[in-house]
Amino acid sequence: MRKFSSLDCRVRGWQNFGSMVVSGATTVSIQIGTSDDLQDDKAFPNRLSSMINKSYGHQRVDPVDMFKRLSGAGQPPLAKELPHLANGNEAEIGRTNRVLHLAYRDGELVGACSSTVQPAWTPTNCGHWGMLAVAPAAQGSGVASALVAAAERRLVVCGCSMVQVEPAAA
Repeated sequence: MRKFSSLDCRVRGWQNFGSMVVSGATTVSIQIGTSDDLQDDKAFPNRLSSMINKSYGHQRVDPVDMFKRLSGAGQPPLAKELPHLANGNEAEIGRTNRVLHLAYRDGELVGACSSTVQPAWTPTNCGHWGMLAVAPAAQGSGVASALVAAAERRLVVCGCSMVQVEPAAA
């Protein structure tokens, strides 16, 4: 379990959302995946699950799971689950408690990471991030760092003072 300090928030610039420049002058854009991604590209859940599974080296997720996560199916709205956060900033923190952060470089999907505010198995004011995956061709270029920063930034904005990180796959 890692605790956030106000210094972490200032030094890492977690007040800012949007694109990050990593690996020289290459920009990685991080956004929270939504049902809009499904409407724009019907094959998106297949591409997303394929990228995650290649990154992990085994079957970690399937397209149905990715469809459910992006559509919010089976997840209560953030406003119902954590009403103190429902103050109109859903565009920044997502509409549901568990979201997928998606990383794009030059319009191509290159990574994903999940974040959840106050999962049932964590202590009060604790968030969780996991399922960190970067396309093999983009590994080592700062995409994972940008995804972790976005996930932790969201958790801080949502009031989490510590984070539980999913352990790496064996």
